[in-house]
Amino acid sequence: MGMTRLLRIVAAPAMLQMVSGAYTCPNGWTDKSGEPACAGAMSSTCSTATCCDAVPTCASFATAWVLSQAAGGGCAGDTKFFDLKKTDVEVAAPEGEAEVKSACCTPFADAQCSDWAAVLGSCDSGKVFVGTNSAPADGSNGMLLSQSKYQELCCIETPQTCSSFSAAWIVSQALGGGCAGDTKFFDLKKTDVEVAAPEGEAEVKSACCTPFADAQCSDWASVMGSCDSGTFIVGTNSAPADGSNGISLSQSKYQELCCDPPMKCASASNLEGEVSSDQPCAASLVVSLSALAAMVVA
Repeated sequence: MGMTRLLRIVAAPAMLQMVSGAYTCPNGWTDKSGEPACAGAMSSTCSTATCCDAVPTCASFATAWVLSQAAGGGCAGDTKFFDLKKTDVEVAAPEGEAEVKSACCTPFADAQCSDWAAVLGSCDSGKVFVGTNSAPADGSNGMLLSQSKYQELCCIETPQTCSSFSAAWIVSQALGGGCAGDTKFFDLKKTDVEVAAPEGEAEVKSACCTPFADAQCSDWASVMGSCDSGTFIVGTNSAPADGSNGISLSQSKYQELCCDPPMKCASASNLEGEVSSDQPCAASLVVSLSALAAMVVA
């Protein structure tokens, strides 16, 4: 009895090891049916190709189902469309009509602008297409979208950025208008910032103006000039205005805040992609004009 029990105890782990050693298929694959064999007698000869079948995805059915839908079949019978955004979605076994519909069809009521683009075309001049906007069908059959609704839902006015207003606002600031009235400057570091609709004065100020108290050294470089011999500008250093008018910076303060001696090799980093901090950034012409305007007024 004791020997029999011992053999059972020894045999149990061996059986478990055999079961747990089965080849595991990766994501997107499933075990082959039946008793598939590896290429040889060793585990190293087993592979995804020998042991697994690819799990069908919506991409496998796209061509046939898109053609069927055009003829009123496929997803169309349920007021849905074969959604090409779902090409990577797995279709459950046995991959029949019900399973394909469940995985690949989307109600026309949930359509996005990108789902109509191939049929309804591009946006009108001066507008940009937003494919992720919601665009439910508005046709009487529940499967069509009118051209006018497409333009309304999917095409927005081309966003205006600060660069669109820079020329006029720089001139205005030099005369004490624009951002200057709020002790701010038109910040040329913000040229790519979008200006909210209706792109009026308030919206431009909100998007494009920066307080002189938050100015950086790069914003003063064009009017204050280069650093003293042996020092170099650090454009990203903070350099708030120190003048009584709140919109100018003294030369001495500029040298103090913006001009540093060469960096020691021991303190430097040569990590790939790192930008050296001793290179001057693009200067803000607006500050230059503001400072000149301030001197003229004075």
